[in-house]
Amino acid sequence: MFYTIPASLAAEIDELESLVHQFQSGRLDPTAFKARRVPFGVYEQRQDNTFMVRVRCPGGAITPRQLKEVAELSQAYGADTLHITTRQELQLHDVALPNVVPILRRLLSVGLATRGGGGNTVRNLTAAFDAGVAKDEIFYVSPY
Repeated sequence: MFYTIPASLAAEIDELESLVHQFQSGRLDPTAFKARRVPFGVYEQRQDNTFMVRVRCPGGAITPRQLKEVAELSQAYGADTLHITTRQELQLHDVALPNVVPILRRLLSVGLATRGGGGNTVRNLTAAFDAGVAKDEIFYVSPY
C-alpha cells in the first residue's frame, strides 16, 4: 500500500450507504445527496441512474493486486474499460447506484479509497517522472 486509509473510512461508507437508501426512497433530495456523494468521488453521468466512481491513486501509485481488483470491479459493476485520468486516478464508468457502496467496500479491502476523489478536496499531486533518482533533485516528494 502506498498510503494509509483513515480508520474512519469504513464508518463513512456505512453512512453513505444510508444516504443512498434515503435518496432511493425519496427521503433525501438530489441536491443534498450530491453534496454528500461527490466528496466520495461519485459523480452522475449523462445517462440516468448511472454514476462514475473515481478511485484515488496518490502519486499515481497502485499495486498489481489493487489494479486487478479495480479492473474486476469495473467488469462486474460498470463498463468493461477503465479510464486513467490526467491526475493519475482511475475511473469506473456506468455504475448503477446500488453498486456504488459494494464497490467502495471492495476497494477498501485492498487498501484503496474514493474519499477525497472529488468535490472541493485536494486531489492528486503530480511529480516528475524521475522523482527519487534525479541528480538535481532538491526534495524527494514521493513519500509525501
